[in-house]
Amino acid sequence: MKNITADFRLTCLLLVLVLGGLAGCTLINPLDPPAAAQIAPAQWAHPLLNPEAGAIKPDLTSWWTAFADPQLNELVNLANVQNLTIAQAQDRIRRARIQLGHAADEFLPELRAHAQPNESISARDTYFQYGLDATWELSLFGRKESLQQLAQAAMQTSEAESQAARVSVVAEVVRTYIELRTSQQQQQLLEQQMQLSQAKIRLLAVRQRLGLQAAKELAEANSAALLLQINQSKSQQLAESALQRLALLLGQSSPDVQWQSAATQPQLGAYGFAQLPVDMLRTRPEIKAAEAAVLQATGELGLARADVYPYLSLGTAYLYSTNITSNAVSDSLIHSTPALGPTIDIPLFDWGRRRAVVKAQQSAMDASLLAYRQAVLEAVAETEIALSALLSQKQILATTQTNQTGRERELVRIQNLQRLGFASELDSLNEQQQIVDARLALLEAHASHNLAFVALYKSLGGAPLPAAEAQN
Repeated sequence: MKNITADFRLTCLLLVLVLGGLAGCTLINPLDPPAAAQIAPAQWAHPLLNPEAGAIKPDLTSWWTAFADPQLNELVNLANVQNLTIAQAQDRIRRARIQLGHAADEFLPELRAHAQPNESISARDTYFQYGLDATWELSLFGRKESLQQLAQAAMQTSEAESQAARVSVVAEVVRTYIELRTSQQQQQLLEQQMQLSQAKIRLLAVRQRLGLQAAKELAEANSAALLLQINQSKSQQLAESALQRLALLLGQSSPDVQWQSAATQPQLGAYGFAQLPVDMLRTRPEIKAAEAAVLQATGELGLARADVYPYLSLGTAYLYSTNITSNAVSDSLIHSTPALGPTIDIPLFDWGRRRAVVKAQQSAMDASLLAYRQAVLEAVAETEIALSALLSQKQILATTQTNQTGRERELVRIQNLQRLGFASELDSLNEQQQIVDARLALLEAHASHNLAFVALYKSLGGAPLPAAEAQN
């Protein structure tokens, strides 16, 4: 008992001396990414993000509702629940959350039991040894904090990947739905154009037999009809492709029957935005992933610096040894040995390996900060490009609408002349074909405008929030 008391006093003395010598050592604090105001501009270069009077300002978490299409809203909700890519990302978040909850467990006291046979040096006796060991590694020089930073970085990376999956899936669902409805309406307009083309061919054939029309114009009409058939096949193929991609996005093996029924193309109402460039730090997953990379580099640098300094742990053990080859029953056959004391591992000389690791991790930290800056600049550039494209498509849409209105007025004028005998049926057919072409162009303009709107919100990181965040 006296020996145990002496060992314990010696252990306490050594512990006081070691901790006193470590008191002046500073922990490694996590490094925060640069402030967004130092990287992102204060305002957008394009004025489109300024809110318009009476404009619809869809939230980033439900921006697709600006199309006012109930079926599209339902598809997005289903994709958020059924998409397999999102489900995989959620599983990775759960794994990272479990690991984060146990990141610093190695610095808690551990208790182990062991038992094993052992022979004496003379090989005459066999002993059975059994006992308990308890160890407690002390967290010094920021080792524990660095491990927690690494686990937190893994968690943030998983969350950024999950958000990126939601952003991509939602954008693809909206984009595919727009392409599906556009292709279906194209088929209807192309069918109208084909009917007008056949009527024109019949009329030109009659005029040619009467010697009122040259053969060249009839040949050109037949060639135009063949091109219409090709365009019909392409439009049908695009619609079938969109159906399959939509089913894949919703985690289904085949499209729903209701999707195959033609419906009107989604139409955007008035829209405006109040978001600033710095707001993307909370929404764009690529920036969140870059922040996680900075935190990971911080943790790795902290571990590298901690490895330069000593390890210290406290331990105790109680070992029993029984001679199992002796037939006598005596207390002398059972021996017990208690132990209590610290374990100190001091790195002395390793040819500069640990210092080199610290320098390498410092370079990795600098690279992660540059990557963070690059992620912010790329986000700003992508959004500016998307804004420019949306403004351009908005102007093209307005011009196309003006052109269609002009063609419809011209058709009314020609039909009035036809009733008065100053225009022929061929003139009316030609103008009707021009109107269908204008409607096809307007359909394409609406689709391009809608897709530019989707691209803008994808660049901003717009997507529905996870269930837990949505409840908060």
